[in-house]
Amino acid sequence: MKKTNLAGIVTGLALSTFVSAAFAQQSFRALMKGSQGKSVEDVRLAPEQQVVFVPAEAKNIFGLDQKSDLLLKRTETDNLGEVHYRYIQTYQNIPVENSMYIVHTKNGMLKGMSGSVVLDFDEQMPDVAAATLTKANAIQSAINFVAAQKYAWQDADAEKGLKDHTSDINATYYPAAELVWYSPGDAINPRHLHLCYKVDVYALQPLSRAYYFVDAKKGNV
Repeated sequence: MKKTNLAGIVTGLALSTFVSAAFAQQSFRALMKGSQGKSVEDVRLAPEQQVVFVPAEAKNIFGLDQKSDLLLKRTETDNLGEVHYRYIQTYQNIPVENSMYIVHTKNGMLKGMSGSVVLDFDEQMPDVAAATLTKANAIQSAINFVAAQKYAWQDADAEKGLKDHTSDINATYYPAAELVWYSPGDAINPRHLHLCYKVDVYALQPLSRAYYFVDAKKGNV
């Protein structure tokens, strides 16, 4: 009877999988690479470039920075049967503002990607521990910057309407503060990412509502 070296087969398969994964990382990273450390906005894969896509392995498939990750926010299936995975990028577990990466698949195979993520972060990026400003102080800085006469959370009817609409007795328009990596403008600039608190301020007099980004170390808006 012919003997089969099962351990050798398993080792060979594991090595083959490792080599394929490493090749995929290098190949996709090269395809994605744009200017200024960002990805190009659209990548379409030829049939021979397509691989099985595992949503939880997106970071490794695309060869992202070890301190970065892709957080799945939504999955959509279109009329053609394609499944689209919508991710935001994080760095040190903090969201990168204005990042969005959409992975396009069909029958489980990766067909293309669109959107914008950071491939090369600046070496001078601060550590999350650099956020010395408290959330309360960040909120107050944003409110002081807006300098409105009246805010939505100061209006009893507005607050009641929000609670009724959300069926949440604790709902309020009073701002919350979330840590994000932010670069001024609508597009990501990896060389100018600041660790900021993102604060939603809703004013009634004069009427305005916007997100304000408060430097988590210096306190400026």
